[in-house]
Amino acid sequence: MASPAAKRAQSRYNGRMFLDDSTIWPRKDDLPPRKPAFRHEKALSRMLLVYALALMLLPISLGSFVDIIRYVAGLFG
Repeated sequence: MASPAAKRAQSRYNGRMFLDDSTIWPRKDDLPPRKPAFRHEKALSRMLLVYALALMLLPISLGSFVDIIRYVAGLFG
């Protein structure tokens, strides 16, 4: 025989679930229109992207960078 606590838990489980069929999910909230990006914002984002790429390439030594260029040139040449 189940304990009273187990019966309460079972009745809660069989009751209304958190996301049942009567709810609409996800809600379609009306968002305010986005402001267009200004030129200086676009330039700043490009500058940060170039800076991030340069930081990624810094650990590569100059000799290995030349080797990579020669390898790529050899593939197409």
